[in-house]
Formats: sequence, structure tokens, C-alpha cells
Amino acid sequence: MTRLSKEEWNLLDDLLGKIGFGGYYDMLEYLNMVASDLAKIAGKEVDKQRNLKDAITTISGLTIIIKRKYENE
Repeated sequence: MTRLSKEEWNLLDDLLGKIGFGGYYDMLEYLNMVASDLAKIAGKEVDKQRNLKDAITTISGLTIIIKRKYENE
């Protein structure tokens, strides 16, 4: 995983703040809530994700599981 410089972290926090999130960790917390809700629908359990990439990967996987589940009903 690529490490961001302090300047890049500040820019990321600023950009996330402009779209309604308090920063990186607020966005990550929001994605973890989405993943938790999707996991309930999918009938799966997921651990809390520690970075945005993992959170997005988890959400994508759960979305595929849910889509396949409802396509087969």
C-alpha cells in the first residue's frame, strides 16, 4: 500500500471534508457501517476494516454476494 505524505493526508482530509465527511477516519467509519449493513443482508460476518481500500473491497464483495443471492431467488 502506498504511504501518503503529511501534505497528501491533509489534502485528502480537506477533500473529504468538502464532500461532507470530517476526514479520512470519518469516511472509513461510514464505509464500515455500510459494510456491516450489507453483511447482515448477505448473511455474512465481516471484521471492521482498517483502511479505505479494504473497506471498498469488502463492500464490493458483499454487493456481489447479495446480487447473486437475489438473482437466484
